[in-house]
Amino acid sequence: MALNSPSNLSLGTLGHIAGGKGNTTSQTSLAGDCRGGASSTAMWADFKCGSLAMTLSSGSGYGSDGRGEFKIGLQNDVGTYMGGGSSISYISSSSISGLVCEITDNYYYYLNETNDGSLYESRIAQNSDNAGDYGAIFVDTTPGGSCEFTYQQDGTNKDQFRFRGDGGA
Repeated sequence: MALNSPSNLSLGTLGHIAGGKGNTTSQTSLAGDCRGGASSTAMWADFKCGSLAMTLSSGSGYGSDGRGEFKIGLQNDVGTYMGGGSSISYISSSSISGLVCEITDNYYYYLNETNDGSLYESRIAQNSDNAGDYGAIFVDTTPGGSCEFTYQQDGTNKDQFRFRGDGGA
């Protein structure tokens, strides 16, 4: 399956990820539960993630500690609904050289959605119930593997992460 594809739409899954339903089998009203009001609503066009790209919103700068790629992905019910499946589908930053890996250094990345549905951000990406449906990793490509980062998810936007250096190996 391809991410950002309507190949696996399910009203029950949409009710779970956008409408606050406790599971994917609860009775769901598209407009009433998922949109939050009785209005014209489309299962795919209004809720799709659109084309995704990694975007750096701020960072500590560059030095000589290491290099690698930051990645954020969709999985579980959000990943399945968006066509990527339940296993995580990562979107990568470009390979970055000269990262600073000290514990005081932070890089803030988010998934930048292009042509997303009008309700994707507010009903899915900002839904705290979907926190576990977004994941992040750092892939170290430094010779000898000397640069590592931990990550923390943003409190509001579940598709945004702060990567923090671990102080180097």
